[in-house]
Amino acid sequence: MNQRVFSPKVALAGAVLLAGGATAFLSLRRAHSERARSDRSQTIQNTATHQNAPAAESARSNHPRAQAEFANEFTVRVKPDHPDGYEKRPGRYRKPLRQDLRKLTWRHQHSGHYTLRLQAADTASSSDTASSSDTEPSLNTAPSSKAEPPRREGNPKTTTKPVQAELDVRAFVPRIPALARDHATLMRVALSQREFNRNQTRYALPASSDSKKHGSEEAPSMWVANNCLKRGLWEIGVDEPDEAGRNITTLHGWFEFPRDAYAKAFERINGVPYRKVAKYIEGYPKFDGFRFPLNALRTAQTISTSDKVNTHARTPLERLPEQTKKQKLLLSEQVHAYRDVAADSSQPIRTAKFSEPGFYNVAEPMEFDLRWLAKPARAHWRAAENKSANAKLTEVEIEFENGYRIVLAADALSALPARTEAPQDETGVLKLTFGIGTPRIYASEEERAKEFTAANHQYLLLLDKNDQHLDNHTAGLDRVYLWRQGQELHLWLVGYERIFFAGHLSTVAVQGVFRDPLDW
Repeated sequence: MNQRVFSPKVALAGAVLLAGGATAFLSLRRAHSERARSDRSQTIQNTATHQNAPAAESARSNHPRAQAEFANEFTVRVKPDHPDGYEKRPGRYRKPLRQDLRKLTWRHQHSGHYTLRLQAADTASSSDTASSSDTEPSLNTAPSSKAEPPRREGNPKTTTKPVQAELDVRAFVPRIPALARDHATLMRVALSQREFNRNQTRYALPASSDSKKHGSEEAPSMWVANNCLKRGLWEIGVDEPDEAGRNITTLHGWFEFPRDAYAKAFERINGVPYRKVAKYIEGYPKFDGFRFPLNALRTAQTISTSDKVNTHARTPLERLPEQTKKQKLLLSEQVHAYRDVAADSSQPIRTAKFSEPGFYNVAEPMEFDLRWLAKPARAHWRAAENKSANAKLTEVEIEFENGYRIVLAADALSALPARTEAPQDETGVLKLTFGIGTPRIYASEEERAKEFTAANHQYLLLLDKNDQHLDNHTAGLDRVYLWRQGQELHLWLVGYERIFFAGHLSTVAVQGVFRDPLDW
């Protein structure tokens, strides 16, 4: 993200997907023929995968790239975080963070499933050193100005036996969703947003002697993340229960996932030659400056349009656990309520920057002009359909006075349950990430496995009034969280890196949009 200040001059469109239940539909919105022709781009035939893994395997079994295989075995070096943690490091962690485990070996078992073994670099057995590759990370940016810590090999308090877990690498490599498989531009956006949004998964580890001693109900765990900076920058961590029985990070490090192994996994999963899409996922791509083919993504019928969009301007900034954890990364100290986010005197809004290899850098902050958030013009509700994925969604578009449009949709939106008060954690919201079918950012191993059997029919887009695609990352938005009270839909606009909520909008749906139990 090289652009430092984003000055909005385009229109943001928000569209929430409508899965059914609406009773009043207006005439189908159709594009005129010239525009429809301009929307056409060359499609990649017979190469895209379905989100359902078994279907994907059968769909691509006759494709020439179907013979691509996962890398058998490789080893990468882990660069540990500083013992005291880098400056402004969010979250709970135990000092000193461990420095002893610096070698990560990947052994393929079957169908993209690997055994990961994290161990001390100087205790490898002969079989461990016989890996097909031994990749040293080229992590050029130090996450702290502090001196490199001592290795502390041989210290019985810090050097322990290896940590081992089973991992399905398919969950970390971008997959072409069914919503986007028939159009090249849709594929481009889907793949780029999947690679440049964090993808972190947690894996349970056997209970340690400490966790048994403290009677903890939380099991130790290893987590792995494909972070959002560029292809190949990944992270690994180990959490263990503290004296109170709550999990706390005891190890955190960075490593580079080998390009060859990544390319093989991508081709095996998608049946698409990696070289054809590499420019969209290797380094940070160009997210703006091209027309987004919205009519190729879905057909839509308007349900209602309203010029009443509540901005909750005087409401103090709300926070869920992640925003509470990252509160110190919001550097604009004058921001207390949503009206402060959009006030002229507050611009630019400043946050810590997420920098390579994967740390929050307060020395080189990001800056955003968010004045446009204070002036939503109208809300459009639509029933949308994507025939390629056989998906019906509820779509909501929030149009702003400056022409910005937030367009979002989900097949789960119409079933969003009514609440009597605002959610206190992420389990109470429907989370949408920018892109097309972008997976959730944080998940357990079990939740990731469900992605291969349950389709994720949703999209979240930032467009201008001419359907030009905008870069949400440099615009200062990361996700949208949805929840409802009665017929009123609330949208928390999640800011850069999920550090804070940049806005809270709400709009009322017509009767029949939400499928309450009495309607079933």
